[in-house]
Amino acid sequence: MDRFTDCSAGEPSSIEQHTPFNSLATGRRARWHELLRSSLRLCCRAGYTKSEGGALVEFALVVPMMFALILGMVWFGLALNNYIILTDAVGSGARALAMARGQTSPAIAGTDPCAYAVQIANSDATTLSSSNISYSITWTSGTTSKSYTNSCSGITLNSQDVVQVKASYPVSLFLMGGHGSLSLNASTTQLVQ
Repeated sequence: MDRFTDCSAGEPSSIEQHTPFNSLATGRRARWHELLRSSLRLCCRAGYTKSEGGALVEFALVVPMMFALILGMVWFGLALNNYIILTDAVGSGARALAMARGQTSPAIAGTDPCAYAVQIANSDATTLSSSNISYSITWTSGTTSKSYTNSCSGITLNSQDVVQVKASYPVSLFLMGGHGSLSLNASTTQLVQ
């Protein structure tokens, strides 16, 4: 117990030592002591002590950490969702590219299969900003390997060629005043049918 609220004795202790008005006249000093004694008695009866604010201090220390933890979980969930969508879109684009051999409908599939694959991938990634997705397409025929970005006009796909579609998508993170970014990468390899 502290010196002011020794409630076990039933009476506050050491009041005389802690009054700021030792230089006041005797009458005023006596009234001050009586007022202080009665206030402390009421506090002791009500169960209040000087440690009542401890819970508030602990709350103030824990809340920012809990807020940062919850905000981090939300941002991680959003980034994971974007990664799943990007992976699915890349898989759809690679499948479309692998099946584009000999297709005439739509016309772009026969003339520019890479642009067709990018178009299919972007249509699958509806919640992502398609202008921020960067694609890299690798076509391997036998021992020859060529890389393209969004277009490979004039390419001739042969059965058993290998096509690989890679995509990269930037994600910005804002955590408790800090700023960070990461790049989500996805890749799918398919065999041309």
